[in-house]
Amino acid sequence: RIELPDVIYGDLPASFVPSDVPDQEYLSGIVGSTGFVRGRARIVLDPADAPADLDQKDILVVPFSDTSWTPLFSGVRGLIAETGGLLSHSAIIAREYGLPALVNVKKATRLIRDGQIVTLDARRGRVYLNKPQGE
Repeated sequence: RIELPDVIYGDLPASFVPSDVPDQEYLSGIVGSTGFVRGRARIVLDPADAPADLDQKDILVVPFSDTSWTPLFSGVRGLIAETGGLLSHSAIIAREYGLPALVNVKKATRLIRDGQIVTLDARRGRVYLNKPQGE
C-alpha cells in the first residue's frame, strides 16, 4: 500500500559547463542519456565499417542504432544519433552504459565533420560544434 511518486529521479552526475560554450554554434536533439562530455566526433554509417581505433576520446555519431551497434558503445565517450526518442535503442543502451547521448539530432552525420571536436551537452539537448582555431 505504498504510494509511489509520479517520477523517480536518480542522482545526477556532477557537471561542468565551460564559459565559452553558449556563444558557439550548436545542433539540438532529445536527451537520451544525461551527461556532459567533449570529444572527437567519429561518423559511422554502418557498424561493420566502424574504425578499429574508436576509443574514450570519441563521440560516436550515427544515423540510428540497433543491436548490431551495441559493441561500439562500450569504447566511446558519448553518442549522437540522427533518429530516435527516449525509448529508442540508442537511448536505452546509452543509459545502460552510462554514456551521455542525444537522439533525434537531425542531419548530424552530415553537419558534423569526422574528427571535429564537439561538446555534447546531454542535459540541455545540445551538441556544440567547436570550431578549429583560426576559423
